[in-house]
Amino acid sequence: MAKKYYDGAIAAGKDGLSCIVRKENNPPPVASWGTADDTLVRQGGHGICKGLATAWVIALLSGQKEAHEKGSFRKYFTEVLKFQGTYIKDFGQHMDGHVKQLKKMSADPGVRLLKKVTPKTLEMSDVPSGNWGAYVSVWKHDVAFGSYNNKYYVMDPNCGLIGFSNKWKFVAGAQSLVEGRRTRKNKGPDDTIGIWFYA
Repeated sequence: MAKKYYDGAIAAGKDGLSCIVRKENNPPPVASWGTADDTLVRQGGHGICKGLATAWVIALLSGQKEAHEKGSFRKYFTEVLKFQGTYIKDFGQHMDGHVKQLKKMSADPGVRLLKKVTPKTLEMSDVPSGNWGAYVSVWKHDVAFGSYNNKYYVMDPNCGLIGFSNKWKFVAGAQSLVEGRRTRKNKGPDDTIGIWFYA
């Protein structure tokens, strides 16, 4: 099997906190939707990583335990996040734009932007303390990073939840994912990513 850009992150997260979910970065099937809604039509068969990353950050920061507990993550991902992610992806842009749209709809998600950085990769000095979530844009793909109750996570819509028991393992895993994506997309060493940190 060909090496995937996220394999290094999965290898770094061997702490019993991960729930791997593959081939689910897409809207729920029409039969599951339960109503006539043109949102699915607008997705055009593309992945919904933008929406999934935002929905996961909001869920994590709202204290939704299914967002970070490996035993319940798969069901939560397929039965909740994929529906939320489909609608949120329809907003376009990145999480800052998604949050603005949700507020306009009187659905304030209750998160606040801490900072936006555009590094070549995640650095230890970028990582906030306490509970936080981050929307991460890595060359035409969006993932999420976060910390809750002193555990650290990468949520990649292409592979699920990768958990880490400490910050050093997390940063190593996140860096491995970014570098794997850099290689896959033929990006140079000076090309940057976008990270929006929220609390």
